[in-house]
Amino acid sequence: MPSVQEATALFDLEKANKDFKGEDIHIDPIFPPGAGNCTWTKNVRGEREAQIVFFLNGCPYWYEKDDKTVFHAVRLVRRQ
Repeated sequence: MPSVQEATALFDLEKANKDFKGEDIHIDPIFPPGAGNCTWTKNVRGEREAQIVFFLNGCPYWYEKDDKTVFHAVRLVRRQ
């Protein structure tokens, strides 16, 4: 899973793509449309929270790992 820095680096305000709701997100169109509008990261706080990055605004947020009221995605990364 990406670090928050790696996930934030995917955000690009000049790029446009569509999420699973058909809404605009700012991530390179090299990624297939229809995915989540954010990604989980490997950054954690305690045992209950993990950080996500939204591709709507490029901002990281903390969420409880077991929150069943929201749907988030993950984008795997690899080093080159």
